Amino acid sequence: MRRLVPLALLGLAMGLPTPPADARTIGGCTIAPGTVCIGANLQGAQLRGAKLRNATLRKSNLRRADLRNADLRNADLRKADLRNADLRGARLNGARTAGARLTGALLANTILDPALLNPPPAQVPASAGPGGGTALPDPTSLILPYAAAADLERIGPKVTAAYAAAYGMPFQFHNGIDFIAGRDLVPFRSMTHATVSAVEVVANGPNEQVSVRVDAGGGFTIVYGFEPMAGAMGQAQLAQIAVRAGDRLQPGTPLGSLLKPGANASHLHVHMQPSGTNDAICLADRWSAADRAAATALLTVGYTQLCYG
Repeated sequence: MRRLVPLALLGLAMGLPTPPADARTIGGCTIAPGTVCIGANLQGAQLRGAKLRNATLRKSNLRRADLRNADLRNADLRKADLRNADLRGARLNGARTAGARLTGALLANTILDPALLNPPPAQVPASAGPGGGTALPDPTSLILPYAAAADLERIGPKVTAAYAAAYGMPFQFHNGIDFIAGRDLVPFRSMTHATVSAVEVVANGPNEQVSVRVDAGGGFTIVYGFEPMAGAMGQAQLAQIAVRAGDRLQPGTPLGSLLKPGANASHLHVHMQPSGTNDAICLADRWSAADRAAATALLTVGYTQLCYG
């Protein structure tokens, strides 16, 4: 019969570091330098300031973990799930992150080799349109920013100031198209290949919103504005955003979910403009005929077009 050797004794025999007496254990994983936790479940764990230098956390679930100011130098994070983890101020010098999932991770003041977290993106075929070169997007190159019409209450059109003044529209100017949510946490997605330029909380009158600005190639910028329309909810909305500056997007890449705290007009505002200008163009002109028809069917009562002027 094989004699089982206690893990602690095995560690001593192999010369592994002995965890400090005050080391915590979370999800069966000892939080200490040099710890070995392969495939551990540390989702949402409070690991702020954790000393995990030389730790092996390969294939572990660290989604939404608080790793602020953690010491992860030379840690093995290969194939670890770090999506939406808070890594602000963490030290990852020498960490191995091949195959790690880092979408949405907060990296402000994080010490690391940028190449570890931003591997070269896959090449986008020239025919794919924006984001893959400098070619102007084809007129039908954009997809709708939502997947299910049932998630929306209605759609508000783009209206130029000149058109509104000439024809007495209900509001004077609106440079994009609004997708009003029909429920809380409606997911929205990228309409095309692009690179995220900035993700920031901005003021919109008495309300806060999150602006996701992307470089869509071809000299165009697309702005996705997540607008909960409920006061100072910028940070709460930011927590629902799945992308960060520098991320490469494809058509359909999730951008995040929109908060709808009550029976209000929470919406995603989207406009597209030549980079460096405020001259928004009509998104609908770049949707397929089928997508234009589907969006038109959701227009606010009283409107018949997705873009006026």
